Amino acid sequence: IKDKDFILKNILVKNLSFSYLDNKNLILNNINLRFEQNKIYCLVGETGCGKSTLMDIILGLLNPIKGKIFINNNTELNQNNDWWFNKISYVPQEPFLINDTFKNNICFAEKNNQISDSKFLEAIKLSCLEDVNSELEKNKNYNIGDRGLKLSGGQRQRIGIARALYTNKSFLALDEATSALDTLTENKIIKNLHSIKKNKVLILVSHREHTIKSCDEVISLKDGNITFAGKTEDYFSQ
Repeated sequence: IKDKDFILKNILVKNLSFSYLDNKNLILNNINLRFEQNKIYCLVGETGCGKSTLMDIILGLLNPIKGKIFINNNTELNQNNDWWFNKISYVPQEPFLINDTFKNNICFAEKNNQISDSKFLEAIKLSCLEDVNSELEKNKNYNIGDRGLKLSGGQRQRIGIARALYTNKSFLALDEATSALDTLTENKIIKNLHSIKKNKVLILVSHREHTIKSCDEVISLKDGNITFAGKTEDYFSQ
């Protein structure tokens, strides 16, 4: 699949089950889901219900023991997912940061002459980091410290989000990636994510009610089974 021709229309999860090694306890049990472009989904459920495992399978990091994942109805994810890795961005709760400048942590692994300033500025705007950037601009060579130790937890999370937005991939997965943010900042960022969701699929994992309410659709898991999949307002009116 050529990058320039690729538009993500949907992700289809068919009859998917998963367990680790020879463990008979299924972490996911016969899951069927369809993720459509231009939407933000929220995966909800108690710890251990299978949310992160489902995310890892959709990302192509784990293979199911049964069932399949299809991209755009017909391209199957399998052992060779390199083409898919080029289309996705994953933001964990604790993003990986290096002892380098703020800018280099966002425009990760690109040489200075390859960095796009316009993409960088757009990414920090969308992730509400303009205040941090203007503060650090006064000292351009300011390193954020090993694993970002000179920054707050919320700032580190926003750098992880900015990095994902800088690369502008088709599928964006955020696993508790806004958990250290205050409500106001988080709401702003999710509003910004809605502004860039065209031709993309976004999946968030969250426990926060206001985060869930800001998504288009909710998928609720319990003990590896789907207990709800549909519009957010229907989820809260149950």
